[in-house]
Amino acid sequence: MHYTKLSITFLVLLGAAFWNDAVDGHVVRTALNELLSWSTSTASDRGKLVRFIYPNYAAVTQDIFAGFGSENTAQMKKVQNQYDPQLLLSKYWQGGFRL
Repeated sequence: MHYTKLSITFLVLLGAAFWNDAVDGHVVRTALNELLSWSTSTASDRGKLVRFIYPNYAAVTQDIFAGFGSENTAQMKKVQNQYDPQLLLSKYWQGGFRL
């Protein structure tokens, strides 16, 4: 895999929210998604966006593989096809992100 050493400092943002009433879930998730969208677009507009997204902190709506680059993602898919051609791990694994 190809790695690019970053010579910059960047921020990893983790948004966590807790609420008591299940009815509020949509409102809270919408607010977090709006914050994520705003922070991503602001960083991009300022030329400061780093595409890498730490998978453990990623929202389900984020494309974590975009930050790995197309060459690395293609290599991961090649390994996946070699060792799991029937995609059983993707089918039965609970949670996480799938290629």
